Amino acid sequence: MPSQTTLPYTNLCLLAVRERLINSRLYAAHNSIRTKVEWCRDGKAHRLVEKASELAYISITGVISEDDFWMAPDANWRPSAYTPTFDRARLSCTVGRADVDVFAPDHADALRNIEWMQGLVATPGFRMPKGLLQGIHNDTRVKVNMLFLSSGRDAAEHNGNHENGGLDSIFSIEHWPCSTQEARDALPALIETHHVVPVPAYDMHGCLIEPTDYQHCLLGALIEVHFSLTHWAIPGRGEGALGSDVFSADIGKIQVLAPPQPTLVTPRKHRIAAMDPEDSLAPALKRTRM
Repeated sequence: MPSQTTLPYTNLCLLAVRERLINSRLYAAHNSIRTKVEWCRDGKAHRLVEKASELAYISITGVISEDDFWMAPDANWRPSAYTPTFDRARLSCTVGRADVDVFAPDHADALRNIEWMQGLVATPGFRMPKGLLQGIHNDTRVKVNMLFLSSGRDAAEHNGNHENGGLDSIFSIEHWPCSTQEARDALPALIETHHVVPVPAYDMHGCLIEPTDYQHCLLGALIEVHFSLTHWAIPGRGEGALGSDVFSADIGKIQVLAPPQPTLVTPRKHRIAAMDPEDSLAPALKRTRM
């Protein structure tokens, strides 16, 4: 099967996408982004904004990695110190270097610019930044995430009128698929107080990807992702403990540019029995020999 890099039509489409991104305001792989963004205080946090004081949604391209892929509809949630309740669970994944020639060189440039952005707001004396860049030096990935449950007084009305937005019932909180028993148990208590915010992830035809399709449509896909950045300076706990600069990339939109490549599934190694365990003739033959 020919790869994505050998298809002229695919390359033309990707080149057009890259040209659009280069001409947009906030493509992380283009150095002009450094003249357009700054950090703005928002309570105890900082948010990356355009210099016109609008929230900045920067964009990168790359392949969604199988490492740190937590995009099951319920984020495979189980209670933990960081997410003690279901409504605080976040879907997340990491975006690595693209495997096509059109975008592959952009990844290193995007990482350099993201590190520059982090440096603008870094706290003197704190440890290395956490939360945004994952992996080792030659395989650094960008972690993006989002809350998918939102609370509000209009939750009941929102849930009752989900079809008004053109979304199928699968996007309603009542029908939201859960993979863990803990999530299934926690969901009913949230129906009257919360509503679902689906991942704004779109396939190559521009259709919103359904939650049950997140894994096979996104894992390994070449994507364009737009996200905002938030920074918290977390002081160290205890005397002499160093603090941490923590960053979060909140998903604004995911656009699939090329689907995941098919993978060859090889059969597992297994032992070969000396006798056929399902041979129905064996008992009869034993009886005839007696």
